Amino acid sequence: MKDMDPTEICEVCIVGGGYSGMNLARLLTTNGVNCKIYSAGYGASNLWAGTIDLLNFPCENLSIELAKFQVSIPQHPYAKIGMDLINDSLDEFFKAFPNFLAFKDGNNYINQPILTMLGNLKLCVGLWDTIFKDFDKFNPESLCVLIEFEEFNNSAMHLVAKGLQSQFPGKFLVLTLSLSELFAQIDSDLAEKIQDDKISLNNLAAFFDSQKLSMGILANYIKNEVGNQYPKEQFDKISYYLFPPVLGIEPKKVISSLNNHLLGKSFELAALSTSLMSRRLFNQFEQKLELLSTQINKGFVLTSLERHGLNWNCIFEKVKGEKVQILAKNVVIATGSLFVKGFLADEAELANKFHELNLEFPGGLGHDFEINSTKDCSKVFAIGSAAFLMSQCTDEDEFRDGTGLGVAISSSYAVAQKIIREHTK
Repeated sequence: MKDMDPTEICEVCIVGGGYSGMNLARLLTTNGVNCKIYSAGYGASNLWAGTIDLLNFPCENLSIELAKFQVSIPQHPYAKIGMDLINDSLDEFFKAFPNFLAFKDGNNYINQPILTMLGNLKLCVGLWDTIFKDFDKFNPESLCVLIEFEEFNNSAMHLVAKGLQSQFPGKFLVLTLSLSELFAQIDSDLAEKIQDDKISLNNLAAFFDSQKLSMGILANYIKNEVGNQYPKEQFDKISYYLFPPVLGIEPKKVISSLNNHLLGKSFELAALSTSLMSRRLFNQFEQKLELLSTQINKGFVLTSLERHGLNWNCIFEKVKGEKVQILAKNVVIATGSLFVKGFLADEAELANKFHELNLEFPGGLGHDFEINSTKDCSKVFAIGSAAFLMSQCTDEDEFRDGTGLGVAISSSYAVAQKIIREHTK
């Protein structure tokens, strides 16, 4: 066992390096609040599909629907905040991340249906800007080609085509391409990896990012295969090409290059499993935090939390035994409820631990996502998926209600505002 590092002091210790934790760190450091992030590693944020989900209810007025939702499920994290704060958090997020498109009617966010890789529609208030959204432009003359790569055995493009055909006018065709054949024309090393079954999302991303300005070969391959697989279809009649979300970490330039060579417009579909979508947002968060000199300490699990006067003593441990001790004025739990480890791992045991610290659990999440204390203000917060754990909501509730990234953005924003106010007093 290695000796423990000297105690580090910060204003905010963030437990969890997913989207809610990174968004909180970005907001705090931008406003001069010193914070540190410690992350165990893989979490629910790695499964992000590419959309900003607020509430999975079809409605014309999300403010009214949210008010009903808060009354019907008073323990839900959304019950801690109002629509004005949610709007402010989304406005700030969309401004900070211009790669997203927001769905608004005037000043109000609205739900729009987006097609997923399972062929179904999901509601969201925003999405990564390369994802297809122009369903209203489909007409009886539309011809849409869905691209699948034969190396991905679990491709669901035929499900997508079937879903589109059942809901929209037009014709929807699946075009099967071979990555090995494409790579053989451009990159022999990647072609060899395909043959050795070593292709992965990482080297696929590297390929598209390195070739983003020269997609002419892929475009010609598509043209030829349309003629081979659908000889009765006219190439110049194709309106859209829909790709799986694998076109690199910076897909906008790839798609722009494709559009320069193809007559139809190219887009991606929202993912419903591990994909490059999550890598893209992680990459942007990490770049912003690096510019703010905020490091994400990865591979650390919270193993102990104790009061130390007016502060909190947090001990993190790595698998190999390395320990770090942090003394913080505020602690923010931002771990994904599906992947909780260490101090937060066992819900029944967690109740006893929290009671010893004079913290209420379960059901102890108070206003502004601060965990209630039997004494003074606790200065311990829960955001994102951790807010569900503290509120006695389940992962099934989160999935059913479609709150996803909306809770991560709004809860981290609410806590940031509270801490920033205290910081500037």
